[in-house]
Amino acid sequence: MAVIQFPLLYVPNPTLGRPLFNCQIFVGIEDLDPEVVGNQKQLNVIQEDGTVVPVNQPFVTSAGGVPAYNGKTVRLDVDGNYSFKVLDSLGVQKYYVQNVVSGTPITTTTLPALVDTQLINDLSQTYSCTVAEYKALTFLFPVGKTIYLTDRQAEFTVISGTGTANTFDIIASTEVSQSIEMLDKIKSTPKMWGAVGDDGTDDDFPALEAYMQFMFDAGSTNEIVIATANLDSGANYGINGRLHLLNINVNGNGCQFTPLNATSGLRVSGTRMTQRDFRCIYNGQQSATTAEAIIYGDTARQCSKNTFIEINTRNAYRGAVTKASNLTLFGNVWINCRCDNSWDWQWHMQMATGSTSNTFINCHARGFLAGDAASSPKGFYGENSTEFNFIGNFAVDQVRDGQAMQIVNSQVVNIDVLGLESCEIQSDLGYLARFGAATVNIGVVSTKVGLFQFGAGNEGYLVQLDGTTVNATINHIDNNQEQAGATGTLYKVRNNNATKFKTLTVDLDDIQTGGNYQNVINLGDTEGYANSFATLPVSSGARKKFINRNPSPGEASDWVDDGTELHVGNILQGGEVVSATTAQFADVTHVVNTKGKWLGKIIADTTTGLSMQSTGTAANSTWQPSDGGSVTSPV
Repeated sequence: MAVIQFPLLYVPNPTLGRPLFNCQIFVGIEDLDPEVVGNQKQLNVIQEDGTVVPVNQPFVTSAGGVPAYNGKTVRLDVDGNYSFKVLDSLGVQKYYVQNVVSGTPITTTTLPALVDTQLINDLSQTYSCTVAEYKALTFLFPVGKTIYLTDRQAEFTVISGTGTANTFDIIASTEVSQSIEMLDKIKSTPKMWGAVGDDGTDDDFPALEAYMQFMFDAGSTNEIVIATANLDSGANYGINGRLHLLNINVNGNGCQFTPLNATSGLRVSGTRMTQRDFRCIYNGQQSATTAEAIIYGDTARQCSKNTFIEINTRNAYRGAVTKASNLTLFGNVWINCRCDNSWDWQWHMQMATGSTSNTFINCHARGFLAGDAASSPKGFYGENSTEFNFIGNFAVDQVRDGQAMQIVNSQVVNIDVLGLESCEIQSDLGYLARFGAATVNIGVVSTKVGLFQFGAGNEGYLVQLDGTTVNATINHIDNNQEQAGATGTLYKVRNNNATKFKTLTVDLDDIQTGGNYQNVINLGDTEGYANSFATLPVSSGARKKFINRNPSPGEASDWVDDGTELHVGNILQGGEVVSATTAQFADVTHVVNTKGKWLGKIIADTTTGLSMQSTGTAANSTWQPSDGGSVTSPV
């Protein structure tokens, strides 16, 4: 038995309860205006004998409001779901439905009654719904049917069997035995895998981890051709764990990772990657040592030959981190990256022994001067890379107790510009930049330093050199000093006691010596060194700008201030050449005669250009010129 339904279209007047005579019917692509010719679909009429005849639009009904063709009533036919519009005989719109099939609007609530309709079985038509709506459907789609998940903004396809459902790239129905799998995963984003990324409070970690693992697996195992993860623009992903960006390129598109606790953050390892444009920011200042925002490298895979661009951290215990226990890092480049507001070091790059050639271009470290007294925000720490290169301006500001930059156990440090701003030295023997390297080349050190609660007798240093044997070039140290009740001494450069210079060149042009600069260069307690200074600054009254606190007899001596310029009056081991003027050789009280003088010592005469050799150890022992001319007798 079948229920008889009226099989023909009848168009009533929506307000008068009678036929809409001679009305105009338009059909077109679903969700598009069918009155626009370019949106129209082919409309057909089915005659009484079943013949299908294509017709033009608009199709005009009879005076009785039913479709007629050649004087006979016909049925209308169109392929697939469609949009539907009716105008009256005057062209006034009376009906418009954006998306219909078999005359019924397509909605999730009406679909169960349409299980056998064309929408369900036609593979050329895409069905749209949310993840929750798909899971709740009580009917089956044919294998290969495309399902568009509106909340994921991703296309899935119905697969044979149920697959290994994981809620990420394979989603199972909760009502019927059927699953759908994501299409074109290689071009997907985390949102398509279920990482909401809305406000950083939801735990997106499982979906992100699945997404990153797929991208890693999709990459070539030879580590040359690797996949690219495209993150959702403006997303804020909450992560409850350490998310590993393993051997994949990353386009962050300005997104943010928000660790949900102190043990969460990012890890990066792999080779020849380019990762860019994302940030890792904790909600609030972290003091737990586990709160490391980004760890570069791990124990199983090197981090090498990579480029990191515009990657930022904030509020961590430490921002960018490498560990000596991990494999070596070499050939990496960080460009326009910055670490801010970390409790301890902004950058803590303690690398495995053998790491080398790591470069930082226009990077930044910013601490904080206010806040918890237990915190000790510092700038950049580097260790165990045979070469550290800083290109452009490496800026450090607002470090509380010196240590804007410290590099140890390294061979070469090259710095174009080290810019230090609003940094404080609070403790005795504190420093802003400290280098334990054999070769140190610093282009410009531009500083603005506060000696916070710096007591009388205390010493602080802008640059301290700790290498065993150092070739150092330090150019253009400029300072605008700020103080807060400080009464101690601030040095431009300090040679730590263990250091023996092979060469030290300091260009002190544009030096500013206001405040409590008692000395500019403190050469420490070293014994053997030779020094050259590109420019010797003008003395300020009786203030010594250069000192050597503990010269060893016969090997080192003090700096001399003649009231106008500072001159070297000494140096070193036998046979090494230093300089004095003809007048100074003749002055028995001059340091060239009173300190470190021995038989055979050779000193350059800067007046004549000749070398002078001492004939004895006494202050009045004569000097023999190299041309065999008259000796000089000190009196």
